[in-house]
Amino acid sequence: MAEINTIPYFPTFLWSRQLNLDLKDMKKYCLDYKKGATFSVKKSNKGGYQSPLYSDNDVPESMKELKNYIDQTVNTITKSMSIPDCYMSSMWFNVNGRNHYNAKHTHSTPNFPCTISGVFYISIPKPGMGNITFYNDAPSYMKELHSKSMSIEPKENALILFPSWLEHSVSQSKSDEPRISMSFNYLSKTVTPDDKIADLKSGIRRLS
Repeated sequence: MAEINTIPYFPTFLWSRQLNLDLKDMKKYCLDYKKGATFSVKKSNKGGYQSPLYSDNDVPESMKELKNYIDQTVNTITKSMSIPDCYMSSMWFNVNGRNHYNAKHTHSTPNFPCTISGVFYISIPKPGMGNITFYNDAPSYMKELHSKSMSIEPKENALILFPSWLEHSVSQSKSDEPRISMSFNYLSKTVTPDDKIADLKSGIRRLS
């Protein structure tokens, strides 16, 4: 009988890296900033706090070492996959408490076509604080051939990267302790300035 060959065309890749950074200053920065904030960005987050966006040039001092590691990781990925060079277009932190979660969403839109996105976990003091789930975008009649979704339990110092178009969500936290993460987007350097459209005021709401 002839051999059957599996040809992995168009697979979806995720990348993970376990770092070993001192998280104390990052955690303090996020909690102090949230404590003094009167506004929160509201996008996919249902409850919790989401900070305004940081650009490539205004990353907080306590996050610069992390940002360097992310830059290195993205650079390695783009080179290995022959993807055009990218730069960090936006970064923000999230603080979730009990029952807070993020609805299904992506990080890329026609007006803001990001290439690679990701999340870094700053504070996950116990299990059950909200898994990140990724969704298969194949047509429903094809999903019998593939998993419909996959979930990853967050761990402190874990870095996860994924294609920006990939749908994902974050389940409810079951803890009263803060779940702190840093999210980010990388944009191709081939995108012209006229394409870099982001309404930074949209979705901002006063904290209750």
